Amino acid sequence: MDKLIVELLIDEEHTNCKKTLHGGQTAALTDIITSLHTAVVVRDKAFVSVELSASYILPVKIGELIEIESKIIRIGRKLIFTEIEFRRKFDGAIVVKGKHLLSLVNNANNANYNEILR
Repeated sequence: MDKLIVELLIDEEHTNCKKTLHGGQTAALTDIITSLHTAVVVRDKAFVSVELSASYILPVKIGELIEIESKIIRIGRKLIFTEIEFRRKFDGAIVVKGKHLLSLVNNANNANYNEILR
């Protein structure tokens, strides 16, 4: 699975004091979605985050539906490179672009993700 797409309807709990999508929320979603996507692909290998970044392009308001697309760019011997895009559903405009670099961990158990995926 080279990409994973999810949707999220923005509610007040996802927003900052200006009532737009909170940057911390997108960073957390970047971590969660790309990690779950990676867990589906590498299944029995454990990994940890090394670096996470996000570029905030446009605001998203309460009530807007966004589409979030995770892509696994490359799985190397030790590193996994992922990218993510958040788009407004109504016009397809990219609102956030992110990257998440993960490191494979030797002799570790991926049990937590395996339980989630069952």
